[in-house]
Amino acid sequence: MNVEDNHLIPLYQKFPLEIVRGDGALLYDSTGKEFIDLSGGYGVAIVGHSNRRVASAISEQAMKLVVCHSSLYNDSRERYLGQLSKHLPPGLSRVYFCNSGAEANEAAIKFARKATGRSNIVAFTGSYHGKTYGALSATWNQKYRKPFEPLVQGVRFSPFGNLDKAREAIDDSVAAVLVEPIQGESGIHVPPDEFLPGLKEATKSKGALLIFDEVQSGFGRTGKLWACENWGGFSGYTNRFERNRGRLSVCNSCND
Repeated sequence: MNVEDNHLIPLYQKFPLEIVRGDGALLYDSTGKEFIDLSGGYGVAIVGHSNRRVASAISEQAMKLVVCHSSLYNDSRERYLGQLSKHLPPGLSRVYFCNSGAEANEAAIKFARKATGRSNIVAFTGSYHGKTYGALSATWNQKYRKPFEPLVQGVRFSPFGNLDKAREAIDDSVAAVLVEPIQGESGIHVPPDEFLPGLKEATKSKGALLIFDEVQSGFGRTGKLWACENWGGFSGYTNRFERNRGRLSVCNSCND
């Protein structure tokens, strides 16, 4: 504890626990005391600690090849893409690999601006999209934002769950709407039934893109593989950009 306190930049609240191992949803400290892990590394460990299949796959791959840049082809990447592509919503067939949720959202914002030629982004009150500059600019909580202003320009916030206000915010200058299907940072907030389908129609009518941030809600956490699938009309949705200029899915390959 003294070593960490003396050498780590103090970014997080520290608890006087030295966690040394885990098993499934359980954690154990250096004295052998057992705890239930209700965080999972902020949602990273969705298959639990010491998962035998995961540990075996990591060990097997590490003995063959630790890293292979995307400028080269790779058999393991091919197998993963083959499996992942089977589970993408219809109409989405392209994947961008990255290291974190913030990086996935950064990429989504950049792709949207490049694809549409527009700059404005609509995000929502209560949102959390990450702490890198673009993702932070679309994150609502002032305690994260204030020390690092000025942030990336062009982000406007609309009340989460209020479809009328969202429609007012989505005009011809908007590149994309960035939304968590279910918010997680400010409490577990589930939007009204009409909200997400309404955003789909509003973005489609204005030629904007609709970005779902599923870093916390995706990959089966809600009973559906993608949280947005809990609302009708998304499994076969493709917007104008996807139909005419290519198809795109942003996947957070680390957290998910």
